[in-house]
Amino acid sequence: MSQKKDDVFELNFDDFNTGLLEKNLEEKGTNEFLNYYIKLNSDLEQKKKDLEKDKEQFASNIKKEIDKLNQKKAKLTKDYEKMKKELFDYEDYLDDYKERLEKAQKTFYEYQKNEISKITKEKEKLSKMQSETEKSSKQINKNYNSLKEIVSKFEGTVNKAQK
Repeated sequence: MSQKKDDVFELNFDDFNTGLLEKNLEEKGTNEFLNYYIKLNSDLEQKKKDLEKDKEQFASNIKKEIDKLNQKKAKLTKDYEKMKKELFDYEDYLDDYKERLEKAQKTFYEYQKNEISKITKEKEKLSKMQSETEKSSKQINKNYNSLKEIVSKFEGTVNKAQK
């Protein structure tokens, strides 16, 4: 059936309102309308099937994307939990390190205080010894001078006795 483009029956929705549909049916014949209607119905069914496939494909794609996002979410959640644990572990390590550092610092200050106390006591002891040494030295010099005087007097007496 070779027809020109002008001979093809076209359905225009405005035709329903203006009565042109009835006129076209009269001019072109019911057979052509039925053929056109069957073709149109077939096209609509095919479009419906295509849309259904597209809908299924779209739903499948969305499901795949949701699955990917859920996998990413699960991985990110796992990574987050791992990092959170590492952070808590690191914070615990830092707290322990801080405690050890404070304890070491306290121990060092105690050691330093004790050493300063020992040095101060030793200094006082040495100062006392120096003071006693100076007293003893003065006493020795005094005794030496007294002995020197006695020896000098004794020599004077011996010299007189010899003369």
